[in-house]
Amino acid sequence: MSKGSLGEWSGWSDRAISIPGGNAGVPTPLEIHGGFTSSFEVQPTSSRAGNEDLALDAVTTYRRERCRIVLPAAADSFTIRRIRFHERAGGIHRWHARILAPETFPTLPRQDLTGSGTETYFYVPEPRYYGDVRVLRYAFEDYGNVMYNPADGGEPTRILTSHATREGVLRLPHRGYVTLSSDGGWQASAI
Repeated sequence: MSKGSLGEWSGWSDRAISIPGGNAGVPTPLEIHGGFTSSFEVQPTSSRAGNEDLALDAVTTYRRERCRIVLPAAADSFTIRRIRFHERAGGIHRWHARILAPETFPTLPRQDLTGSGTETYFYVPEPRYYGDVRVLRYAFEDYGNVMYNPADGGEPTRILTSHATREGVLRLPHRGYVTLSSDGGWQASAI
């Protein structure tokens, strides 16, 4: 295992993977990537619910891009599927997945962020007064989604955008993970 990794897997074909020791009711940070010609889909699942896919969309990795995501507290396993664009064409490279320690994620900065693809940040609130709740303002060039997973477990908040709702605000009440994901570019700022 590499430094900062709590579990590692790799393979060529589709596979269901159980998180070692479950996830203790907290979100699980995960890094996944494919090869030069292969893309993969990651779907959080729960064996407690009969290995059903959770009601969250799968995350897609694009070729060599390292995708850092957070599996919700309800997920104690995940499934990796190779994306096949034709009956037999799905690329020739393998996938790699590893569970990360929470401190490997960058902290959500106070300045404006710009990016594309999928990025995950760890959010630590700095309350200015009692009852203060920070928010994340976001804007996407295309479709995208914003997800907030409380660090101590609990229900994740997910906002899927459309052409009509490409900008908005997400409340950040507690410590947790913020994931911004889009095929196009995005901008965000925590205020």
